[in-house]
Amino acid sequence: MPRYGVYLIPAADHPLFRLGSDFLGYNIWTEEHATPLLADTVGEETIRGWIGNAKVFSFHITIADCLEYRDEDVDEIHTRLQWIAQRMAPFTLINGRFFDDFHSTNALTLTYESPDRALQQIHRLVVTLISVLHNASPYFGHLHDRLDATHRRNLIRYGAPWVLDQFWPHWSLATSVPDAAAWQRLRDETVRATGLLQTPETQSFTVDSIQLVALKEDGFYRIAGTYPFGRE
Repeated sequence: MPRYGVYLIPAADHPLFRLGSDFLGYNIWTEEHATPLLADTVGEETIRGWIGNAKVFSFHITIADCLEYRDEDVDEIHTRLQWIAQRMAPFTLINGRFFDDFHSTNALTLTYESPDRALQQIHRLVVTLISVLHNASPYFGHLHDRLDATHRRNLIRYGAPWVLDQFWPHWSLATSVPDAAAWQRLRDETVRATGLLQTPETQSFTVDSIQLVALKEDGFYRIAGTYPFGRE
């Protein structure tokens, strides 16, 4: 059964995307692999271990979780995403920074602010119009019997228990950093090597499309569709 998610991914030539994909060692636009950016600095085996599962998704913000869908619903997914995008206008994310409070020191992530809450709006639209078509939830399905009634209902409807309660837009650079000391080192080396969040083009950027991503046989994701916003 195909697995799809809805992501926000900068254009392939955007400085922020180039930085993020070089860091991870996987470019979802081209589906090309490379040695992670900091391999020479901290050691290739070490940096691959610290990056962890983040690499398979490439550099993105999750708008809706990756879920399993029936083949017969795929055309409807494309139609609905196009409908959503045509009703969105480009918006700007600002104040890029490291997301120090996200989950734990195991994850090195970035976050940005959406002053007009357009990012939150498109998240809710995608979850309520796309995720409702899902057939199975590979990441959260096992929680079914442990949830209260409200969150069990959300799991059944949207494939994720807390998806409408908690939305933390973030970009993952690493998800398996072993401890606080390693996290601080990784953060410092990243800034030193890339200038991340030190330049205007990495502190803010304009969002003008969303992407549908699909799981490939090799365990990595590819772009299955991109949907430009239709309003000025």
